[in-house]
Amino acid sequence: MASLTEHVLEAPAAATVFSTEAGLGTVPVGDIRDALRAIANATALEDLKAAWYATQDTRAWAVDLCQRSETALGARRLDDDAVREWFDTRSWPAGTWLITMLRERHPSPAGDALTTLLLLMQRESFRMLRRAIPDGQWDLLVHPAVIPPPLQPLLAS
Repeated sequence: MASLTEHVLEAPAAATVFSTEAGLGTVPVGDIRDALRAIANATALEDLKAAWYATQDTRAWAVDLCQRSETALGARRLDDDAVREWFDTRSWPAGTWLITMLRERHPSPAGDALTTLLLLMQRESFRMLRRAIPDGQWDLLVHPAVIPPPLQPLLAS
């Protein structure tokens, strides 16, 4: 991650997407609901469907990882692969998605729709960054601790 960040920030085009005043230029300014509505209106139905299924798959992955980790910890198997995966995921950027997927015991369609639109917004941010800084070591994002495996096809596209 440090290499990716340093490489991107040192790129000549970095000033076009990062600023000390506004931060990351791929994040919409203003009411996020307006940006999400625009994404919903502009996104092809197939892409909306793919993001919806990625949301469902990521939730299933998160619940499974949680259950496997709890089982291993309950059996005092601290060196279990699930415990290592939980720790790595929780300690890195993928941990945000892990907690997002586990925060609601009974997820709602409206909540899943919001998550789906946020995924599409993140995908567009990655695309903007790749266009602005094509040699930005973006292949490093496909590490499971950075982007959960079920989201990699969507976010890496």
